[in-house]
Amino acid sequence: MNLILKIFYNPNEALKTIKDKKPLLLPSATILITFLIITLLYIQFVILPNKESILSERNLPEEAIERAMEFMGSPLFYILTIFSSIFGFFIQTLTLGFIFFLISTLFKGKGDFIAFFSSAIHIYAINLLGSIVAFPIALLTGNPNVKLNFSIFLLFLSEKNFFRIFLEQAGFFTLWATFLYGLALHHIGDIERKKGIFISFFLWFFYSLFVTIIKIIL
Repeated sequence: MNLILKIFYNPNEALKTIKDKKPLLLPSATILITFLIITLLYIQFVILPNKESILSERNLPEEAIERAMEFMGSPLFYILTIFSSIFGFFIQTLTLGFIFFLISTLFKGKGDFIAFFSSAIHIYAINLLGSIVAFPIALLTGNPNVKLNFSIFLLFLSEKNFFRIFLEQAGFFTLWATFLYGLALHHIGDIERKKGIFISFFLWFFYSLFVTIIKIIL
């Protein structure tokens, strides 16, 4: 728990400790439990009370909306949501851990996959904080899709506008996490600090550009 908090106020020390100790079980359990609590709060107080308006925005046939509303009121909806949240957490952290481990190996010939996986778990706490911040806004607006990215400054543009879509991938918490992955490349992969941060932001830029192009095409 101490390392999770330290990733916020002293990330350098946190990542050095992660490199040496490679904790997995306790941080995973702590973040997952917190994440599931937030998810259940979203379901109970945001999604279910506004399920009709949320579904109507998707332009579904009336019969499909009725079936979806019935499903959302069943225990299976909770079970599948919890399962998908857990699955998504591990897929995201494993994927990011492997990507940065691979980059570290390619650029420096050093790196430890378990240490990078552990760092991804701890850095996930930044995204979790974003969800916590968004919850009261979602509660007040009745909309679970709260935008905490910089596209809010370009809402006057078309939804298919390149810059608006690109800025949907950029937000305070996203860029914060990106910076921390750069530090992870430095402390865990022994890559020079500025180079590690540059690589991390380059990956974010390339990913954001790819997502933007795909959304424009589709």
